[in-house]
Amino acid sequence: MQKRFIRRIMRADLDSPRHLIPHVAGYLRACLSSMAWGMCPTQMIGPALASGELVELVPGTHIDIDLYWQSWRLSIGWLDDFRAMLQQRATEFLD
Repeated sequence: MQKRFIRRIMRADLDSPRHLIPHVAGYLRACLSSMAWGMCPTQMIGPALASGELVELVPGTHIDIDLYWQSWRLSIGWLDDFRAMLQQRATEFLD
């Protein structure tokens, strides 16, 4: 996502430094600690933006990311329930 964001803003392919932080909470902590910059879901960073802990690098610019749910055709009770709950919650929070 970050590479797409840079390309969109700068209109150039830049090879910026990259680090792997595999957990979303750790990624957010790295951004809050000024150790990193990155793309985070608005719902996750709203309070930090409002308080000024985080700032938009280019205000008003965003990138939409398609989300996909993949599962087997096999029906498994708890997985079917989880899928239904996930679909319901996603419609409440996502555009």
